Amino acid sequence: MARLNGFKKSDRAKVAKQIAKCATLSARTAQLSNREVHLAEEFEVWKLLPKAFAKPDARLAKLAKPTGYWQHLVRHGGAARELASSIRDKATGKWKVHSIGSSILAEKLGKAVQWLDHNDHSDCVVRILLVPTFSLHALWLFCEANDRVVLFDSMRTVQGLVFEKIYAGAEFLVAISQEAQKLPAAAKLTNPPRKKRPRSPFEKL
Repeated sequence: MARLNGFKKSDRAKVAKQIAKCATLSARTAQLSNREVHLAEEFEVWKLLPKAFAKPDARLAKLAKPTGYWQHLVRHGGAARELASSIRDKATGKWKVHSIGSSILAEKLGKAVQWLDHNDHSDCVVRILLVPTFSLHALWLFCEANDRVVLFDSMRTVQGLVFEKIYAGAEFLVAISQEAQKLPAAAKLTNPPRKKRPRSPFEKL
């Protein structure tokens, strides 16, 4: 599979420690059943905003923006069960886990990683790409020469895109741009109202 652009070992260890301190019900249940709970793959999260839909001929690498967050896959007995989200604190420079929980999205991500492991042998960096307008999640295979995308979850069907298939970045952008034209005007807002970020339960850890 294409390579993961991971944390430094020291930062990863700190994130793992915060996750362990949380000890979710799902994790405790797995441990009581003698299933190992461990921090597995991690992905930098990028997003594609509505203003990018007007430029389907541009490279995805020039349109997507980093969110600052990372998603960490937590496996129970080898199976993808939980997703943890972390971000670097601007004041201290330390990584803070912002949320963690069992999610069907974690299972879908784990399935996509497994599929990619068997169907891609490139040296691209794998990121998670969000398209909030469609509540769409994809694995973004970023290389200097090109972009490729594998869709693994979407609340809205995008004509021309299916799961477990590798799309060229240009092909993906065209499909997204064409689907965006069908949306009501309110859904195309370039700068939607921003909600205050909820307080992290990990801030006291």
